[in-house]
Amino acid sequence: MDFYGRAAALHELVAHTSAAHDTGGGRLLLVTGRRQVGKSRLLTEFVERSRLPYLYYTAPQTPAHTDHMAAWVAGSAHATAPLRDAPALFETPPRDWPDVFGRLATVCRATPGIVVIDDVAAAIAAEPNLVEILAAAWKRQLRRCPLLLVLVGGSAEAGALTGALPGMATMTLAPFNPAECAHALGAQTTPMNAFDAYLVTGGYPRLVAGCARAVTAAAEVAAGPARRASDAGAPAGLHDFVRSELRDENSDFVVMGQRRLATELAESASAQAVLAGIGREDVELTSFSRIVARHPARGITAQTAATRALKLLAERKALVAAEVPVGAPANTKLRRYHLDDLYLRFWCRFVLPHIDDIARGRPDIAVAEFDAHWPAWRTVAVGPVARTCLRRLALSRPEFTRVETVGAWWSRDGSHEYDVVMGGDATHPIVAVGAVKWREGEPFTPAEARQLASARAVVPGAERTRLLAVCPAGADPEADVDVVLDAEALLSAW
Repeated sequence: MDFYGRAAALHELVAHTSAAHDTGGGRLLLVTGRRQVGKSRLLTEFVERSRLPYLYYTAPQTPAHTDHMAAWVAGSAHATAPLRDAPALFETPPRDWPDVFGRLATVCRATPGIVVIDDVAAAIAAEPNLVEILAAAWKRQLRRCPLLLVLVGGSAEAGALTGALPGMATMTLAPFNPAECAHALGAQTTPMNAFDAYLVTGGYPRLVAGCARAVTAAAEVAAGPARRASDAGAPAGLHDFVRSELRDENSDFVVMGQRRLATELAESASAQAVLAGIGREDVELTSFSRIVARHPARGITAQTAATRALKLLAERKALVAAEVPVGAPANTKLRRYHLDDLYLRFWCRFVLPHIDDIARGRPDIAVAEFDAHWPAWRTVAVGPVARTCLRRLALSRPEFTRVETVGAWWSRDGSHEYDVVMGGDATHPIVAVGAVKWREGEPFTPAEARQLASARAVVPGAERTRLLAVCPAGADPEADVDVVLDAEALLSAW
């Protein structure tokens, strides 16, 4: 299986390993991230590349104690570079977790090595006292060994582990960024196609890999018959990938969203309803009133339920992001929301409403919805992605040296909205105001430039601001803008 990207994550893991081995003392690391983000794949690649002795333990998804102990034997047997004496010491299953850590202290006492405990949540479910047992073993024995001990889990376990294991480092693995998506799609892709794949897959490696296979297949038949007219607006391979996934109710693309909601929001049907309601919107930023209007409950009950659901989604689960206009106070009532997980945003818009259609053999309904609304949806959905790229570019591009914040701006009555507003310091409160036109073949037009220039009279502090056009096709020579960024320029942010 090909391995893409993750250069920064691998570099960080190497640094933690070096710190443990150079000092001769143990180092604890917790690797967290969402389901299917590639934590296990990254750590498998890391231990194989390290060329150091290791033991990779994967906790079984069962509560049986004997299964968890037997998994240590399997982990030792399958290591391509086993820890010294581990095959002998782990020839038979340990009695319990104290015995596990005692054996690890023996095999790691003198030789630098790596031990991975994958899916610590499943291990804790089988042994509720595991955190306390590990803390005691670490304090008594393991911290004196030249060992990197990696625990792999979700954010739910982070609080308990960091509280019981002071000094433990934490590394959060995010989905692929746009540049990693471009790498996976190969040399035949374009920067715009890479961003489009990012919008569809959310950067989740399994989905990106499927998209990459479709793009490769499309490139191989590029000299063949003309593509279907219905494929217009989607890059070669991407439309084929979505169409294929929508045909199968058991495809990764369909099932992953269902599992995410079932596991991350199992305790709150209201949060699931709010998430789905936000995701089904075509607008970029959804107001609280629109969220309440879509809630299954009514009146004050819907307002209370929506408030609690948004708190869960935004603060605890980080699935929803809240934005206020640049320059507005944090407690403004102009707050708006969007799904911060791109895959779920696409899934809620194009998959969730048609799951029953797909299951009953009518995927053509879902495909037709995608064909009809994909170009308009991606133009809106790319807004938060473009702003993230601009935040990164502000660190290096001279035009944005005074930029301190990047966001959107809208008036109270909604009559004026601007995709990008880059806020600066007290002397330059607004550095740039921009519009995002996500299309190929049609540059940013003079009429769009004139409309953008109206921001100088509307946005406070923007009287002499620069005008920024974000468009994959660039800008018309007659368009009076100061800065033009195409898809390649945005991709360079990564």
